[in-house]
Amino acid sequence: MKINKLLVALFITLFTQCIVAQNNTRSPYSVRAFGELEPFESAFNKALGGNSNGIRSSRFISFANPASVSALGQVSVDFGFHVTSGKYFSSSAANTYYNGNFSYFTLGFPLYRKEIAQKDTSTRTGFSNKKSIIKSYRTIWAAAMGITPFSNIGASYFKNLDTTYGSISNYYNYSGGLNRFFVMNGVNVNKNLSLGLNTSLIFGQIKNQKIYLLNDTFVGRATSDLSLY
Repeated sequence: MKINKLLVALFITLFTQCIVAQNNTRSPYSVRAFGELEPFESAFNKALGGNSNGIRSSRFISFANPASVSALGQVSVDFGFHVTSGKYFSSSAANTYYNGNFSYFTLGFPLYRKEIAQKDTSTRTGFSNKKSIIKSYRTIWAAAMGITPFSNIGASYFKNLDTTYGSISNYYNYSGGLNRFFVMNGVNVNKNLSLGLNTSLIFGQIKNQKIYLLNDTFVGRATSDLSLY
């Protein structure tokens, strides 16, 4: 019971972190559409160069292959964070930045397991001439749920314009992004065939702030937009 409460508390904490404090990029190109798309993969898949479709394991979940969830024989918890750094150059200056945030959280578990009786053929002290029946379980239906960033927006920059009304400085600030909450189901049809289904809910918020400053009069105007999805 304590473990279940701990998992629920961890899920809620990471869920809130993903919604409120998402900031996984500082690229000026992220202002286009819904931002930079986040790869739908775990740390294990990234370590394999992004390979995920053919991965099937009883210890972790492959996001891109929902049928592989049926290999889970026990509860599996996986979460990750990331840290990045980058540097922007211009003709007159350079800027170095460091960034990091929540990457993903998944919880997988078998829903239905079939009991299988097998003969114990191992040789043990005192039972070398005896054969006993042992019980094992084979997963028929398993599921997984989790949350991960779907896209990221994070950019701020200045523009100076000379117009007939004088010099105008424009400041733009874009932040936010979308998150993906997903539920995966996998069923073992037979020994060599598994079927899977992945259902996702995309949600989040995007904030746009624009400030216009008339340099001659030092009068500023600001507009802010908040879009919810």
